[in-house]
Amino acid sequence: MIKAGKVVAGTWRITGMEAWDAEYFDMEVPAYITICDDLTGRFQFGLVRGDLDARVSIVDGATRVAFSWAGFDENDPVNGR
Repeated sequence: MIKAGKVVAGTWRITGMEAWDAEYFDMEVPAYITICDDLTGRFQFGLVRGDLDARVSIVDGATRVAFSWAGFDENDPVNGR
């Protein structure tokens, strides 16, 4: 495992999204993503919230974070990568 997990650990504020404007993504709480030292975490934007499992890699010297997630959009189960 790459020790870069500590570099990405923390709570990050989501300030922009391609598909939604701030009125939606900050609807219930300020949109965020939290990544823990063990590379698990959670997020919420708009009415979407979930848990995630992250992977960190280094590509051309840049740290990348990819994650899979499962949660809910309103009351409907959703997931993605």
